[in-house]
Amino acid sequence: MRYLALIIATVLLVGNVDARRSSSSSSSFRSSSSRSSSTPSKSTTTKKVTPTRTTDKSSTIKSTATTTTKPKATSTNKLDTKLQKKKLASKDKAAFTKYSSKKEATADYQKNLASKNSYTSASAPTTRPKEVPERISYNGRDIPVSYNAYPGGGYGYGYIDPLTMAFIALQPRYYVVDPYAMRSAGYGQWDASGQPVRTSSGAGVILLSIIIGAVIIVVIVFTLSR
Repeated sequence: MRYLALIIATVLLVGNVDARRSSSSSSSFRSSSSRSSSTPSKSTTTKKVTPTRTTDKSSTIKSTATTTTKPKATSTNKLDTKLQKKKLASKDKAAFTKYSSKKEATADYQKNLASKNSYTSASAPTTRPKEVPERISYNGRDIPVSYNAYPGGGYGYGYIDPLTMAFIALQPRYYVVDPYAMRSAGYGQWDASGQPVRTSSGAGVILLSIIIGAVIIVVIVFTLSR
């Protein structure tokens, strides 16, 4: 009986110990699971999503079409320059036919300037003409040129005669001649010695170059053939 009681007591003791162990293990499992659920996961990362811009193909095509470079317009400056040179050359040719010398052409040009020295206003022009000098030499005297009324009526530039004290219109020979203005007016282009300055045409220069080149070729061929 003693042995039986001892065995029963031992069994009860072992069962009690196992029950305590199972309860403690379950409680530790619960606490660990609660900790793991309460602690946020470190491996979880949040990535920012950048929106991508989509380009409309139709708008791209339109912008490309609108930004297409237009062909540059042909500059008219060169054409105008050539046209002016051609007109001047034509005027020079006519002047050289009309006038036999620079002196003759200049005298006619000064007469043309003197014919414009006639005004109706008592007030002088705001801008003094370039061809009107400030002073002239008259009978060995240096006298000023001013704007005044003519004895016969009208107004213009002239000088006072030291002897008669009358106001005399500026004579053609006193007008200042600008060679460029004279040429533009159609009186020709003249050099310092009074000879006409003739402009050669481009076709003439080309023809002369061709002739010279042909002569050189003939001479070379003739020399090599000997």
